[in-house]
Amino acid sequence: MPMKSTRKKAVKPVSVRAREETPPFPAPPVSSRWPARLLTAGAALLILHGVIELLPLLMIASPGVNQAPHFIFEELAANWQMTLGFSIVSGLLRVAAAVGILKNLHWGWMLGIIISVITFAVLTFYLPMGIMDAVLSGGVLITLLIGRYPEAKISG
Repeated sequence: MPMKSTRKKAVKPVSVRAREETPPFPAPPVSSRWPARLLTAGAALLILHGVIELLPLLMIASPGVNQAPHFIFEELAANWQMTLGFSIVSGLLRVAAAVGILKNLHWGWMLGIIISVITFAVLTFYLPMGIMDAVLSGGVLITLLIGRYPEAKISG
């Protein structure tokens, strides 16, 4: 009885044309290191913004705080505990997105983009404090998008 060969069969080579026609998703690898540094900078901005938004935890934890601070708007003062809760949740999401980006996970990048876009959509409700949100979220959006698609062109 003849023995079957254990040798692997040769794999058909992929034509150069087929390799060039593949869609560019996920982002094509880039030889330089600066896109990775931009993603790290975006994660650092997310951590900074997240820590700033987690500061209301100190306010909730302090005894005797049962009224709204004098410096917030009347609309926010009516439900300031909910505003603090939203800030804490948003801060935790930013830190989670930064951890995902630093671990090079796609969901972290997407969460960072989504939370920054949402921040841009609602920052006018929090003016003048929304200016800080605009600066930090804008920096995050720029660094994450350029870091992910450094050589992408609008039109071919």
